[in-house]
Amino acid sequence: MKAYNVNFRYLLVLLLILGGVFLGLLSFTNVHVLAAKASFSVSVDEKSSPSSIEKDVEPKQVINVRLIFSNHSNQTQEFKVSPNTAFTGDNGIVQYNLKQLGNRYFGKLKFNSMVSGTRMVTLAPHQTIQKEYTIRIPTETFKGVFVGGFYVSQRGGASKADVSSDGKKAIMGYQSKVSYVIPVILQENEQIIHTKLNLEKVVAKSVVGEPVILAKIANLTPTYFGQLQLKAKVYTKDQHKKILKQTNSNMEMAPLSYFNYHIRLKKPLAKGKYMLVLKMNSGKRKWEFKRDFLVTTRVSQISQKTANNNDSNKINYPLIVLAGILLLMLLVVIYYLGKQRGKNVGK
Repeated sequence: MKAYNVNFRYLLVLLLILGGVFLGLLSFTNVHVLAAKASFSVSVDEKSSPSSIEKDVEPKQVINVRLIFSNHSNQTQEFKVSPNTAFTGDNGIVQYNLKQLGNRYFGKLKFNSMVSGTRMVTLAPHQTIQKEYTIRIPTETFKGVFVGGFYVSQRGGASKADVSSDGKKAIMGYQSKVSYVIPVILQENEQIIHTKLNLEKVVAKSVVGEPVILAKIANLTPTYFGQLQLKAKVYTKDQHKKILKQTNSNMEMAPLSYFNYHIRLKKPLAKGKYMLVLKMNSGKRKWEFKRDFLVTTRVSQISQKTANNNDSNKINYPLIVLAGILLLMLLVVIYYLGKQRGKNVGK
C-alpha cells in the first residue's frame, strides 16, 4: 500500500510541476503581448476628446490641432504620420491605412492635401512630445460629413495590414500591432442626408484559393454610419431553392466608398445561375437588393474541393467525447484494481 501511495504522490507532484510550467508560459506570453501593445500611444491634446477630432467647420477655415506622441518602450522609435482619407475595408470596417484609394473612394476631398505638419516623428525611450498640425478647409463647400485620419505607424514595422484593405480595425484610438489612428470628422452644416446604398454587382470567384460570393456595396452619400447588419441568402435561379445564408453585424461604412462583402461558400455549388437576396439595416434605415450571378465551372470545382477538404478536417466531437468517457472509465478501473492490490498486499 505504501508503494501505491508513493507512486500516487510522485504523479501528483509531476502534475503540479507541469501545471506550474504551463501557467508560467501563459503569464510570460500575456506580459509579452501587453508590452507589445503598449509600446507607444498617440492622442489629441484635448481632454474632452483625446481619441478623435470632430469639428463643425466653414470654407477656408484653418484648424490647428496638437497630437501627443508617447514612447513607452526602452528603445528609440520612429513613426510615420500619414493623413489619409477614410474608406471602407472589405471586412466592413472603416480604415485609414491607404494613401492611394483608387476607386474605393469617389469623393473630391483628400485629407492628405488638407493637412500640413511633420510626417516623421522620432522619440527617445520613454519620451513624450507634442506636434502641431494644420488642417485647411477647402474654399468649395461640401455636403454631409468628411472623414479622414492621422494614421501613425512604426517605421520599419509595417505589416500586411498597412498595405491591404482587409486589415484590422483602426478607429477611435484603436491600436493594432504597429499602428494608431486619430480619426478626424468634419462637417460644414447640419443638413440631414439620408444614406443611400446600392448593390453594384455580385460575382462568384476564388479569393486566395477560397470560393466566395462578392457583393459590391456602395455608400453613395457623404454619410458615416455604423451598426450595419447584413442578411444574405442565396437561391437557385430556376427552382428558387435557398441553398446558403450568412449574417453579419456591427459593420460600418465611410462616406462615398464601397466594399466587397464576402459570402463564404460553405457547400459545393453546381455550375449555373443563382440569385442573391441581401437585406441590410442600420438603425431605422433599411435596404433590400436582389441580384443574379453566375457560378462558373472553375468556381464550382473549387467549391467542391474546398467542401471535401473541410469535411476531412472537421473535428469529430462525438468521437472525442466517447474517447474521453472510455479514458475516464479506464482510469477508474485502474484505480480500483490498484486499491484492491494494495489491500491484498496488506494482508
